[in-house]
Amino acid sequence: PGVETAVKNIFRVPPGNILIAENGTVKLREYWSIRKIVNSGEDNSPDQAVERMGHLLEESVRLRLVSDVPLGVLLSGGLDSSSITALISRSGVKSIRTFSAGFGEESDEFKYARTVSREFNTEHREFIVRPDNLALTLKKIVWHMDEPIADGGAFATYMIAEVVKQYVKVILVGEGADELFAGYSWHRLAGPGFAFVPEALKSRAYFYLNTFYRRQNKQPDIYKEFKRRFNPGVCRKDFLSRMMSFELENLLPDCLLMKVDKMTMAHSLEARAPFLDHKLIEFAAALPAGFKMRGCTNKYILRKFMQNKLPAEIVNRKKRGFLVPITKWLNGELKEYAEGILLSRDSFSARALGLERIRPLFCRQRGLRELENKILLWRLLVFELWFSLYMK
Repeated sequence: PGVETAVKNIFRVPPGNILIAENGTVKLREYWSIRKIVNSGEDNSPDQAVERMGHLLEESVRLRLVSDVPLGVLLSGGLDSSSITALISRSGVKSIRTFSAGFGEESDEFKYARTVSREFNTEHREFIVRPDNLALTLKKIVWHMDEPIADGGAFATYMIAEVVKQYVKVILVGEGADELFAGYSWHRLAGPGFAFVPEALKSRAYFYLNTFYRRQNKQPDIYKEFKRRFNPGVCRKDFLSRMMSFELENLLPDCLLMKVDKMTMAHSLEARAPFLDHKLIEFAAALPAGFKMRGCTNKYILRKFMQNKLPAEIVNRKKRGFLVPITKWLNGELKEYAEGILLSRDSFSARALGLERIRPLFCRQRGLRELENKILLWRLLVFELWFSLYMK
């Protein structure tokens, strides 16, 4: 997270900074920061904010259509990618290429993507992603990521990019909208139903959103690190703004954008994110939280702008993540491969944790425990592959 990497004394350049080497010294210089912007905007009415946001988004989409190579949209059928598709169509582009993908079988996402495709008459392609060799593909992904990041979404992005590159060289994606306009389910915790919770408990809520994090928080260092990295400049703001500020500065660049950029460029496919134009970010960050979360309706301002530009079932659709069948793989095709790596006495994980702690994770469990075990196994496997590729 942040400037740290998994390798001692190797650091990242933080977002919004440049690295200056001069007279035998190296220093960072910040040229842009979201911290001074959060909730600092003009006192616009909701209607004015919707109009301004729409103008900025339309302009951002227009700028990202400039290309001398074939271009398309990664269309999930969700609000974000559907909005991009709609605004491309409204800009006058006659032929729009759109792509949707799922794992293993007909995806529920396909029907929504088809609805959008029909609405705007796009040249639409659907793919069922079936890796020929899961183990080899995973090893390639870990190599391209070059850090031990065990996000299952990276697998999906890598496989989709491998197919899409056959048709286009540039792909527009919906990344950033959730962080700008309160698109995640946990953002509802900052709404009216959460108002009675004391501030002392709210500040811990980020890591208590589900059973997995509740159990993981037996380790006190997690919350300590969270407090260290939380932006003190927004602590006087409302809880939703504080939460979203943290996500914009940390979750978005350190995980989501890193994943998208590395996995698409692994196939020489350029991903462009219209929601992350700096003017749109600055505008959205300056908005009051109530313009983003209205009652229990998240992404209020974006839904309001798109309500007459997209089919109602798309505008009102709840967010669904791209599900990667990690549990299925680790109980099936990847099980023997993972056992051979993680249960070897030479593995770093075995030496650090002990085989007696790793072996039970391969046993099937009921309900949530099964999911937790397989997610932990996936993380250990990714780390072990990374360690063998880069540390040995």
